[in-house]
Amino acid sequence: MFGTPQTQSAAKKALTPPAVPAPVETAPLANQPAIAEPPVSGNAKRQFDDAQQAMQHGDWKKFGKSMDALKRLLASPVVR
Repeated sequence: MFGTPQTQSAAKKALTPPAVPAPVETAPLANQPAIAEPPVSGNAKRQFDDAQQAMQHGDWKKFGKSMDALKRLLASPVVR
């Protein structure tokens, strides 16, 4: 309707999103232990529950200790 066919074509190209490349799979490094995401194990659940309970009771010292323990637990890698 507006513009020449060339300007319409250029506008259409400008509005077309670029193609997304397929994800690339990489092999693990040789002689390196595999590191898995830390599991949300019973220990993590227990620490979280302790923190929640301390928060409900207004025990902020215990809450802080439970959260610190939970952070350490979740930050530690698991080596297989």
